[in-house]
Amino acid sequence: MGEKMWAVFSLLMNSEECISAEDIQRQLEEKGYDIGLKAVYAVIKQINAFTSLMFGKEIIKAVRRFGYIIEAGCFDEAQIQLLIDMVNYRQDLSSKDKKELISKLLKFCSAKQKDCLIIPEIEDDEKEDYSFSENLMTITTAIRNKKDIRFQYVDYVIRDDHPNETHSTKGNAGLNHEFYNVSPYNTVIVDGHYYLRAYYNKHKDSLTTFRIDRIRNLDFSRTYYFDFDDEEKMSESLKQSLAKSMNSFFDGDEITLHIKFDKALIREVVSRFGKDIVVKNVLTSADSKDKRQWYETSVEGIIFNTGLMNWIRQFGPMMVVLGPEKLRNSITEALEESLNYYKK
Repeated sequence: MGEKMWAVFSLLMNSEECISAEDIQRQLEEKGYDIGLKAVYAVIKQINAFTSLMFGKEIIKAVRRFGYIIEAGCFDEAQIQLLIDMVNYRQDLSSKDKKELISKLLKFCSAKQKDCLIIPEIEDDEKEDYSFSENLMTITTAIRNKKDIRFQYVDYVIRDDHPNETHSTKGNAGLNHEFYNVSPYNTVIVDGHYYLRAYYNKHKDSLTTFRIDRIRNLDFSRTYYFDFDDEEKMSESLKQSLAKSMNSFFDGDEITLHIKFDKALIREVVSRFGKDIVVKNVLTSADSKDKRQWYETSVEGIIFNTGLMNWIRQFGPMMVVLGPEKLRNSITEALEESLNYYKK
């Protein structure tokens, strides 16, 4: 019955017109299925019962005197377009991953819905030698089963005036240290990229991060797994590294960030720090030459690192750090160093 259900479902999903039960029976028999008219009605009823429980609606619609049609699939057009766009613009995914995922999503769309969708044309990349989804599957399986993994990590060399992918030789395994053996802890998403956090014996006092789309030749390893449940083996700094949140897993000291920013950056600040922050209007004197509308906020528990500095610097004069002083000094030094290169 499973094959017949799929055959009826596919037939209706790919048709823009109503199909009678008799036509469904005839088309399936032409494809080699032995199915009676009563079985067609039973299969349609089963499909609707399944989608009603799974998606909250019966997707096969009966039209009197015309037959059956699927006008809207399991998702509406906006939902499926959102999913397709999320896949297409996912930076970490390879072309192969994108094509495979979008192909699967389209199986949930009716023929009428496909006419309304913007389906990207994804070209094959002959240079790709990895699958992000396969990497992620291997990593999550290793985390679940407490297994070590082994991989090569991407580096670049300039050859013929172009960057060419090569392998890092800073690992802990292989003849030229081109492999990394690590114990995976978890995965996180930061700034649109997936990262692996893992115990790496070259950095025993903190977790090491690896961008998953830069991992190549990934496989399970037979090396000794570092048990994260065995607290007696951990240093205090490693315990603190494990406790870091998803948005602050990079190394750095915690600070209370005090900034002044232009009104135009409200969305950027909320996107970075959330809606629970306290924002105060900064009043300027009437005779001030500064005509910007400024706001101030202080946010605790922010990790002071290069990523934070780069985020602030991208806004130029529209964002000013009021504290702490060490962050102000670091940004000032970085700006002065940059300015020196422009003066040469």
